Amino acid sequence: MREYGFLPSEPDLGKLQDMVASFKKVITTGKDSKVIDVIGTMKEHGISQIPVLKGNEIEGIVTESSLISYLLSESRNVNAKLSELPQLIDDNYEIAHLDTPVQHLSDYFGAGKVVLVLNNEKDIIAIVSKIDFIEHMSKILTI
Repeated sequence: MREYGFLPSEPDLGKLQDMVASFKKVITTGKDSKVIDVIGTMKEHGISQIPVLKGNEIEGIVTESSLISYLLSESRNVNAKLSELPQLIDDNYEIAHLDTPVQHLSDYFGAGKVVLVLNNEKDIIAIVSKIDFIEHMSKILTI
């Protein structure tokens, strides 16, 4: 019915390339990194999630939530908590590309995922979270 003018048209939310143009460089870590180093990196850069790479391949993501759960678990000793990064690597993310329409992100966020944005060379150039999506929507809808 929308195509016949009976319903208002949906706003054009643009492509991811528009949304992430001003984002900062993505900080990553290696799969062999120590937990304590990842915590330091996240704190130093003020980030809440960090992609984990093995070479140039994405292994997953470490989030504040996975760190908290891991560090508070009673079944590990302190030394293990500060060394075993692979147990923290989560696959709760989706891959998107610069030409992906922004409206497609709502499905990912509805599933509780973050979005890793890749360029044509398959490098991670942005991480889009729920708050980034909300900020983008608020800018589009108030224009």
